[in-house]
Amino acid sequence: MPLFNNNKTNNNSIHKYLKQNGYKETKHDINEILIDSIIENNLPKFKLILEYASDNNIDLKFNEKDKDGDYPFLLSVIKNNVEIAILLIEYANKNNITLTINENNQEGWYPFIKSVYNDNIAMTELIIEYAINNKIILNINDADNDGWYPLLWCIKNNNVDILKLLIDYANQNNIVLKINEQNKNGDYPLLFSVIHNNIEIFKMIIEYANKNNIIFNINEQNKYGDYPLLGSINNNNIEMFNLIIDYANKNNTILTINEKNNKGKYPLLLSINKYNIKMIISLIDYVKEKNIILNIYDQDIEEASTINLEIYDILKNYKNKNN
Repeated sequence: MPLFNNNKTNNNSIHKYLKQNGYKETKHDINEILIDSIIENNLPKFKLILEYASDNNIDLKFNEKDKDGDYPFLLSVIKNNVEIAILLIEYANKNNITLTINENNQEGWYPFIKSVYNDNIAMTELIIEYAINNKIILNINDADNDGWYPLLWCIKNNNVDILKLLIDYANQNNIVLKINEQNKNGDYPLLFSVIHNNIEIFKMIIEYANKNNIIFNINEQNKYGDYPLLGSINNNNIEMFNLIIDYANKNNTILTINEKNNKGKYPLLLSINKYNIKMIISLIDYVKEKNIILNIYDQDIEEASTINLEIYDILKNYKNKNN
């Protein structure tokens, strides 16, 4: 891809230098050659280019973007290459260059979100350290073109350590994290923490939300019709199930109990499928307490009769009393 067209070299010195070191090069712009070495994840070639530029006082254009909005530091993060990112920082520091670290490309990617997407804690720490050292406030909330943002990615990746880094950085810089928004699939942090069965992350984001006076819409469904209570039952996780009920009660929210997802699954049916008597009893206790009706279909009774007589009796008794 054509890049940095204003910095063409008019001699073959860089070609000779690279050829002497085992590399055949056809491009004439040292910045394009540098970019290619990052895209290729070619660390030895990248080092040679930096060395040549330094020895010959060549001004490398570290912050210029190509037609896709990519630039060297962003590409080093996209390629998940911490060593190249470190060398870029060291070279920039030595030459009094402040690196661009917050700009997005045309897909909405920027270094911090990409490091979190890549599940790379070393790169994430490196970006935070560089930002602190250069008094730059990091962009940690912006979403990419599909509506994904850093906190959502680290929960999707089940990465507690990066989540802690993100929360700590936000707190230290008086930033309120984006924590309730949905991506294009309708996914959001609380739902992901349940789907991925991660109680530690669930508790962390609930604690963060409470401290920042954020209330989750705990009934929100994604485009597949999934929602937190349904996810906890699908994972057969009674502890998560109880945490969701506790959160809803504390925030005066009536939980969605009867909604089906796109596959026709709903809380009671999943509880029966999981043979989980505790969950079934909890569902019945919950609807009694909230004065709502738990929908029990003939298929639920039939399913229970083939699985567990105790479950069958509980459901039959409830249905008889509420019909």
